[in-house]
Amino acid sequence: MPVDLAHLTNALTSKAHGNSQVENLLTYYLQQCQQGHIGYAALVVSTPRGDGAAVRAGDVKLEPDIVKGLKTLTESIEGSVANWKAPEPDPTLDESYVMYNSVLGPHGFDFANWLVDAEMTRRAAGAPGPLKVGFWTGTSDYDPPPDDLGYRWHQNVFVPLVEAFGFQLNDEAIYGHHKPFYGLYDVVEMAELGVDVPMLTDLSFLNPHKSEKPYITITLREMSRWSWRNSDIPTWVKFAKYVKEMGTDVIFVRDTAKAKEKLGHWTTCPDASLDLKKRIALYQGAKINLMNGNGPNALVYYDTKPYVIFNDIEEKNVADENSTTRAGWESMNKMLWGTQFPWAKPNQRLVWKKPTLDNIIKEYDELNALSNT
Repeated sequence: MPVDLAHLTNALTSKAHGNSQVENLLTYYLQQCQQGHIGYAALVVSTPRGDGAAVRAGDVKLEPDIVKGLKTLTESIEGSVANWKAPEPDPTLDESYVMYNSVLGPHGFDFANWLVDAEMTRRAAGAPGPLKVGFWTGTSDYDPPPDDLGYRWHQNVFVPLVEAFGFQLNDEAIYGHHKPFYGLYDVVEMAELGVDVPMLTDLSFLNPHKSEKPYITITLREMSRWSWRNSDIPTWVKFAKYVKEMGTDVIFVRDTAKAKEKLGHWTTCPDASLDLKKRIALYQGAKINLMNGNGPNALVYYDTKPYVIFNDIEEKNVADENSTTRAGWESMNKMLWGTQFPWAKPNQRLVWKKPTLDNIIKEYDELNALSNT
């Protein structure tokens, strides 16, 4: 299905992508200027709408230095563009060939939604399976360091997700189709039209938790970015105690950055925090998976196990992320606030409330009773 750019409302309803980095850059040099150190400045700016400006001011005697600097900067920018710009697509390839730009595309679990969108588009078009996925990872002369953000997402999430869905890694697919949209709008629309939603394959044999006793998982968000979205750990611990007293084990899945840190006496699963396939396997073996609205949600969207996701979304924008507003969620995902995915089972729920202790217990008890019938 063609992408309706009206869905791409981020630039209209929230901060532009990259805005925070630009703000930091300008703040630093404004401070230098205010201290009297800078005699000339040339500035080029651009907005997601394509508006821009090229301005300059200062002591003209310094312009030769500025010209030299602009030449160096131009070469640097041209090198960056050459690295992230993917090859032109091959029009002879059908919809079973798709390309994801690991340099330019979002570095997050939105990739799972993009991948599902591509597979459903293939099915709707009648192109032969399996879905073949090629990754553009930059020019051959670019060797990303192991701590590069895009490199880590590519290696640790993108490639394993392709395999976890049973799709095929294919070098030719870098010339395939690419939809520059990472929300759920078209996935929801195709599901409503009757296109089957692909599910993750059975990876339960990789489950790092070997006990046969029933367990639930609680996935924690513990990031410095948009910390207001983080899990309220004391509340979740109180809930874990409630579940434990009811005779069910609890496994906390900590954020990747905190994978090996202890959480009091509670059981954590570092393997699941660090290995995507083992995380999926842990979720697949759980009685119920509970979590805040967060990236790993996508791993339970496309599975059959019960889940409760507290998708508490603000009415007003509080960060440079469009989907954190109700209007943004609805425009990006074609779902009204308070509704459920059209492919979700009765025991798979988005809960449009704050994860207070009372709310968590209420939702868990209801879902637990439903799962036991």
